[in-house]
Amino acid sequence: MGGKVDASVNQTKGPRTFKLSGQNYHQIGSLLPPEGSTPKFAQLYIYDTENEVQNRIHAPRINQLHAEIVQDLKQMLDEQNVLTKSFRMVRDKFQEDSQSNIRLRLIGKRKYDGRRYNLPTISEVAALVVGDFD
Repeated sequence: MGGKVDASVNQTKGPRTFKLSGQNYHQIGSLLPPEGSTPKFAQLYIYDTENEVQNRIHAPRINQLHAEIVQDLKQMLDEQNVLTKSFRMVRDKFQEDSQSNIRLRLIGKRKYDGRRYNLPTISEVAALVVGDFD
């Protein structure tokens, strides 16, 4: 996470406070893992996409994932999710020219206070119901 950190708020007695102001942003790091390392976080969806489902299933801290469910979720995200399509576009560009310096920046604009005006972006609701798979 990045932004302007105000350390002066902890100069007095009281609970520790973390104050971040200005333009706040998340740093997603490299889209490719260092050589010899396994992919993690967003790298799972950019690097080695032929084995993407298996990489996700065998990622650290994850156990008992069902490959069919992961594959179905991946397919749904590939077809419907704008962010997923953005990551796939970066992957495709990198595969075309692996020597280029490619960066992905996700920039959102808020018209209103996000704590108060957090409206849905679509008119549909999706849910996974446990035990409702054929």
